[in-house]
Amino acid sequence: MLERVLPTGTVTFLFSDMERSTQLVQKLGQEAFTSLLEQHHRILRAACSAHGGIELGTEGDSFFVIFTDAVAAVEAAVQAQKELAAASWPDDSRVRVRMGIHTGSGVLGGDDYVGVDVNRAARIAGAGHGAQVLISEATRTLVADRLPDGVRAQALGSYRLKDLPGAEALAQLEIRGLPAAFPPLRALDVRRAHLPPESTSFIGRVNELDQIARLTSEHRLVTLTGPGGAGKSRLAVRAAAEVAHRFSDGAFFVGLASVTDAGLLPAAIASAIGLPEEPGAAPRTTLLTWIRERELVLLLDNLEQLEGAGPIIDELLSFAPGVRLLGTSRSRLHVAGEQEFPVPPFAVPARDADPSALEASEAVRLFLDRARLIRPDLTPADDELRIIVDICRRLDGLPLAIELAAARVRLLPLPAIRDRLLRRLDALVGGVSTVPRRQQSLREAIAWSHDLLDEPGKVLFRRLAVFVGGCTMEAAEGVCGGRPLADVERGLEALVEQSLIQAAPNGSEPRFSMLETIGEFARERIDASGEWSELVIAHRSVFRRLAEATLHHADGPGRDIWFDRAEADLDNLRAAIVRAVVDDPREGLAIAAALRSFWLQRNHSAEGLRTLVALGDEAAPLDGPEFAAATAAAAAIADWLGDYATARRMGELSVTAYRDTEDRWALAEALGSFAFGMIEVEPATALVLNKESYDIYQELGDVRGEGQALLGRATALFALGRLPETRDVLERSLELLRRAGDQYFALFCGIFLARIKLLTGDLVGGMSDYRGVLETSQRMDLRLGVAAGLDYIAEVAVWAGDVPQAVRLGATAARLKEELGGGVPPRMGGALDPLEVGRERLARVEFDRHAAAGRAMDVDSAIAEALALEPPAAAPDHR
Repeated sequence: MLERVLPTGTVTFLFSDMERSTQLVQKLGQEAFTSLLEQHHRILRAACSAHGGIELGTEGDSFFVIFTDAVAAVEAAVQAQKELAAASWPDDSRVRVRMGIHTGSGVLGGDDYVGVDVNRAARIAGAGHGAQVLISEATRTLVADRLPDGVRAQALGSYRLKDLPGAEALAQLEIRGLPAAFPPLRALDVRRAHLPPESTSFIGRVNELDQIARLTSEHRLVTLTGPGGAGKSRLAVRAAAEVAHRFSDGAFFVGLASVTDAGLLPAAIASAIGLPEEPGAAPRTTLLTWIRERELVLLLDNLEQLEGAGPIIDELLSFAPGVRLLGTSRSRLHVAGEQEFPVPPFAVPARDADPSALEASEAVRLFLDRARLIRPDLTPADDELRIIVDICRRLDGLPLAIELAAARVRLLPLPAIRDRLLRRLDALVGGVSTVPRRQQSLREAIAWSHDLLDEPGKVLFRRLAVFVGGCTMEAAEGVCGGRPLADVERGLEALVEQSLIQAAPNGSEPRFSMLETIGEFARERIDASGEWSELVIAHRSVFRRLAEATLHHADGPGRDIWFDRAEADLDNLRAAIVRAVVDDPREGLAIAAALRSFWLQRNHSAEGLRTLVALGDEAAPLDGPEFAAATAAAAAIADWLGDYATARRMGELSVTAYRDTEDRWALAEALGSFAFGMIEVEPATALVLNKESYDIYQELGDVRGEGQALLGRATALFALGRLPETRDVLERSLELLRRAGDQYFALFCGIFLARIKLLTGDLVGGMSDYRGVLETSQRMDLRLGVAAGLDYIAEVAVWAGDVPQAVRLGATAARLKEELGGGVPPRMGGALDPLEVGRERLARVEFDRHAAAGRAMDVDSAIAEALALEPPAAAPDHR
C-alpha cells in the first residue's frame, strides 16, 4: 500500500461543515440522516478530488482538505456549493454547508498538519453560515485575478477569530446563481457591538451601567424609562456595548424613531441585524428563523411610539431563549417579565461644594466636555464652576438640556448663559403646573436654543418638522427653501452643530432627522407660524416628483436606485398621501398611482392596493386624470394579486374616467387591466375590451403595450377553450415583450406558454421553460413569479403521481401569496390547484403533514425541489 505524501511549504486549507446537522438528525431520524450524510460526502469528495484536493479526514459532517493551489481550492468549493444547491435531499431537507479557505504554511507534525494557519482556516469556516464560502486575505490575494467565471470575492472587513491574536480580513465568494446575502458572521468582528458610534465622549453613569449589566443577566427584558432628554438612548447604547461580550452574537441597535406601526418591528430588527431578505419570506419569518439559536442583545430604541408591540416582543422572547431585549421608552411597556429601570438625571452638587467636587460632578463634566468641543481652551475658575452648577441645576440635570446649553458657549460667556436661562425659568413659574418640572426644563432649554438662532435658522428648524422619518438635503431644499432662506445647506450644517438636528450617512449625502422631543417643539413652532398649509403643499410636491420618478424609471436601468429612494422616504410618501386626502385628494391619488410599480415590485403590493382602493372610493365620483390613474393602478395590482372583483370594479371606474381625457395610452392600459379582471366571469367581453386596448397600442406604436395586451388576449382565449389560438398569441406576445425589454410581463407570459407546450405534448420544452421562469423569478427576487412557478410545477408533480410533492410546493406558493396579499391563481392558466388535489387524494393526516412542511420550507429549498422535478412521459388528456 503506497504511503500518502502530504505537501509542505505554502498550501491552501479548506474546512467545511454542515449547518444545523443536529436538527436534521432530529427531523429525519438516524437512518435517513445517514443516507443524507453519505450523499453530502459524495458531493464534497467528488468536488475536492476533481481539483486535486487531498482529503485529510472527516469528523461527522466536517471535511478537512489540502490543496497545493489556492485557485483549485476555490474551484472545488464553488463546484461543491453548486452541486449541494442543485441536489435533491430527503423529506424536504435543506443541506447547507459552510466553508473556510486559508493559504498558509503547511507544517507537518507526524502525519498531520500543525500550526496557527491550520487553526486559522478552521476558525474562518466556523465564522460562516450554511452555503457561505469565506476566504482569508492571503487566499484572496492569490486568487483575485484568477477566479472562475461567475465568481467574485466580496470583502467583508476585519474580524477577530476565536483564540487567534489580531484581526483577520475576510472575504466571501459570491457565486452566480447562489445566495450572496448572509447574516452577520459568527466572529468577534471589530464592531463586536453593532451599535451607533459614539461621536462624543460618554460621561459618568458608572452606577447605572453596573445596575443595567446586572439586570440584563437576571431579566430577559429591561426597559430604560424616562422623559425625552434624560439620556436613555445614550446610556442604553453604552450598556449594550459593555455586556456584548457575554453573548456569542454580540449586540445590535434597532432605531425605531421613524417606525410607528408595531407590525414593522420584525422588519426593523431584521434590517438592523443585517439579515438578507429571503425571496418570499416575511421579515418576521426570516428574523425568527435566524434568531432562534442566537445569543445576543437587541437594543430597541424609542419603543414608546409602537403601540401594540407587546405580542411581538413576547414572541421574540419565547422563541429565542438566548436573546435579551434592552429597550428605551418614555414609559414601561407592560410586557410580562419586563424589568423597568428609570433613568435618573445627573446629580448636581451643592453650589458651595469644594471646587474639586464640583469639577468631578457628572453634570458639570458633561457641560465642560461639550463646551470644549467648541472652546478647547475653556478652563473655568472656581466661580465659573459654580455658574455651571447653577445652569445644570436649573436644567434639572437633564443631559440633553445640558448639552444644548453648553453649545451656547460659542456665542455667550457663562454668566450670560446662566442669566438668560434664569430669566426664562422665572417666567416659567406661572406656566402649566401639570407638566413635570423636568419636562419644563427640557422644553425651556430647547426653546432657549431655538431663540438664539438667527431668523433663517428658526424658519428652517420649524419647517423641517413637516418631514416624517427625516429627509435628504435635496428634499429639505425643495420643501424648506425660499424666502427668507437663501442657503439651506448652510442652515442644516448650523442646526447639526447646535445639536438641534442629526445627520446620518446616506450614500453620497447625509439624511437629516430630529430627536422626537425636539421635533415636537418644532411642530409647535410650525403651528404658531401659520406656515403648515404652505409646507404641506411643498412637501407633497417634492414627494409627488419622487413617486413619478419611480414610475418613469420602473422599467429602466435606474429602477433600483429610484426604488431605493422611495423605500427610504416611504414614511414621507405615506404622509403626503394621507395629508392630501384632507385638502387636495387629487394629489394623493396622483402620488399613490405613481407608486404602482414600486408597490408591486418592492413587495408592498398589499399596502398599495389598500391605499389605492381607499383613495378611489373616497374620491368617487371625481373624474380627471388623477382619479383615472389611481383606479387604473388599483385594477392592475388587483389583477396581479388575483383579486378580480376589485380589478373589475376599479377597472371600470378607470376606463370610464379615461374616456373623458385625451390620454390614449393610459386608456389602453386601463382597458387591459379591466379586461383581465373580466376573464373569470365574461371572457368574451374581456376579448372585446382587450382588442380595443391592443388597437390603441398599435395605433401609438407601443410594442411593450401590444405584448402586454396579447398576454391578456391569450388568457381570455384559453378561458374560451381556444387552445391553438392561445399558443400562437402567447408566442407573439413573448416576442414583443422581449423586444421591448419587459422582463416582468415576459416572465408571466413565459410560464403560461410553457403550460400550453406541456398540454400540447411538448413536455421537455414546457418543463425547461418552467425551470427558466422559476430561476429568473428567483434572480429578480420577484415573489409573485416564484409563487406562480411553484404552483404550475406542482401541477406537473400531480401528473407524475407525486401528490405529496405537489402539496408541499403548493403550500409554499400559498404562503408566499399570503405574505404578498395575493397572487395570480393557477386556475387563470387552467392549472390544477395542488392543495385542492391534495385534499381530495390524500388522507387528512398525510395532507396536513406535507402542507405544513411546505409552509415551513424556505423558498430556496422549494425552488431546488421544483427544478429537480422530472415530468411524466405524457400530460393528461385535456381535450
